[in-house]
Amino acid sequence: MENFVTYFLLFVCLCITTVSYGQSVPAYQQPGGVYDPPSKPTISWPRTHSVFQRNASTGGSATVTFAGQVINRTGAQYRIEKLDRFGGYVSDEVTLQSLPTGSMTQLGTSTSGYYYFSRSVPTGWYRFTIKDGTTEIRQIKFGVGEVFFIAGQSNAQGAGGTLNIPGTPDLDCVVSSKNISMEVNQLASYDSKGRPRYTFNGYPNILPPTMGVLTSSDPNIAPNGTRPWFFQSFGAQIATSELGAGRTVPVAFFNTAMGGSSIANWKTSIDKVRAMFLGNYTYDMAYLATQFQHNPWLPHDYDNFDTRYPYIPLKNYLSSFAHMFGARAVLWHQGEAETHSINISLPGYSVTDYRVKLKALIDDTRSYLPGLPWAICKVSYLTGGTNSSVIAEQQNVYSTYSNISWASENSDTYVASHRDPDNTHFNVSGLTAISNEIYANRSSIFAKTPILPINPARIYLASTMWPGYQSATTAAPHLRYEWHNSIHVPSFYQIGVDPPYDSTVFEANYGVSGFVKTFSGNLLMMAPGVSFWGLSGARIGIEPLPEMAESKSEKSYAFPNPTNPSEEVLTIYFGLKETSNISLKVYDRQGRLLEQVSKEKMPAGGHEIKFPVSSLKNAGEMVIYHLLTEEHNETKKVLLVK
Repeated sequence: MENFVTYFLLFVCLCITTVSYGQSVPAYQQPGGVYDPPSKPTISWPRTHSVFQRNASTGGSATVTFAGQVINRTGAQYRIEKLDRFGGYVSDEVTLQSLPTGSMTQLGTSTSGYYYFSRSVPTGWYRFTIKDGTTEIRQIKFGVGEVFFIAGQSNAQGAGGTLNIPGTPDLDCVVSSKNISMEVNQLASYDSKGRPRYTFNGYPNILPPTMGVLTSSDPNIAPNGTRPWFFQSFGAQIATSELGAGRTVPVAFFNTAMGGSSIANWKTSIDKVRAMFLGNYTYDMAYLATQFQHNPWLPHDYDNFDTRYPYIPLKNYLSSFAHMFGARAVLWHQGEAETHSINISLPGYSVTDYRVKLKALIDDTRSYLPGLPWAICKVSYLTGGTNSSVIAEQQNVYSTYSNISWASENSDTYVASHRDPDNTHFNVSGLTAISNEIYANRSSIFAKTPILPINPARIYLASTMWPGYQSATTAAPHLRYEWHNSIHVPSFYQIGVDPPYDSTVFEANYGVSGFVKTFSGNLLMMAPGVSFWGLSGARIGIEPLPEMAESKSEKSYAFPNPTNPSEEVLTIYFGLKETSNISLKVYDRQGRLLEQVSKEKMPAGGHEIKFPVSSLKNAGEMVIYHLLTEEHNETKKVLLVK
């Protein structure tokens, strides 16, 4: 139970959720990140190989934000090159030129600066280059085109003996999410391309998008897809569909489908997820409401996890990545499990519930992405049999709900010759047929108004006497903020620093980045990620201790943070507004209790509690402290530098 409480508090008490713990990141991940110390310009946004949803069915454009840091802001320039579908240079969309007026901000008294600007970019595949006042440059690729989120069961996820459609060209502009799922606590793991394998199916981890080209050698469509399936072919068809007009149309896929999932599984997991937020996604997750029931956000039996709670990854990806990149539609292919339920006369099953539960699923996604289009399939085929009642339910949803189009009306007609030996999953012929059909239906899918991308929350920094910087985001307020420190690796993979709910001062020792939670309950990255490390004149006045002696603020601070073995004590400073009992516990990140102090009737004012650093020496890279008073509940982290 102690471990349960610890992990739950990590995301209840923090503003949004906790990013993955800091660790060494291989060279592959460096583009798009922030360096410690920075030696070249950085690009925080766009993420490399990301695609932004365009605003039209053909042609069109998207507003794209460019943000990052330069080491020498004098003479900083940028360039946007138009590329073909294979990544080859075509022409300059924007020639090498100075950054727009007002986009660059000096960092302290240093030569460094951080930039943020937005511009309309037409449909196409591009390379963005940032050059500072030296000869150093940084480049990433990005596109404006089509973005799809995939949901359903195994013929959407990809299963059986067939992996893809042989002969499909590997196009540089057909990309997929590479945020591969894994067990929540297996943090130091990478895929074959050297990308961090962080989970996004189960909290408490949240991560920035990692995108890459979708090929047979790099087949993952995260979080759940492990093969190109028919999506690489479908993407290639879209990518080349407007070549006659001189346009390449980039395509991005996110696959949240789960094999074997029934419509009841999807509806049940909606109920579970909503319960975690007390029915409102703008809330922080509620501990007491779920203390004695199974919690789908925490580590548990992954063998049974997927089919019981399939909505979790779809919710996570839509409320973050669809908000950041936009979305053309959710592609839904599900119905085989319903035929199975009918065939076995599953107790309590009623096929007429299908329309109610699918509509509930669509409604829930539209509660945080209003008007989100869905493209659904007529499907019931299982081991050679079909069921007209299931098809009738899917027809009802199409006929009675807005912003619904057909992705496929003929999936059930792809009989044994289009299936693997199990006579359920598609073979090459089946994959080819459904890819061609969805592509043929693209006009009706594209006729729906898409979800357009939202610009990242802009970070502003202002130097102060202590603790160095006051940080704020854009003028438009957000519901929650989570600030992160940049320590040794790109800042978007860092443990958190003090997380104010507004633009209050916090100690940014090494740098700053983070996330915001919007008033619709969605997540956005802050940009740019800024590093202070190694920059003369950038870290201003961060060393003095907080003046807590007369404080009646209940906000706590740990000092020094980071700490190292040469320090004798770690001090937790906190204030009380009135007399209170307090409990202070220190855990390692596995949830083991290291230190504990309880005191009764502490008077109002500033206080400090000291722990010997030697007691923390076996805790690894960080410890977590939990301060509980009669009016306040707070969890924060302290980095341990060896």
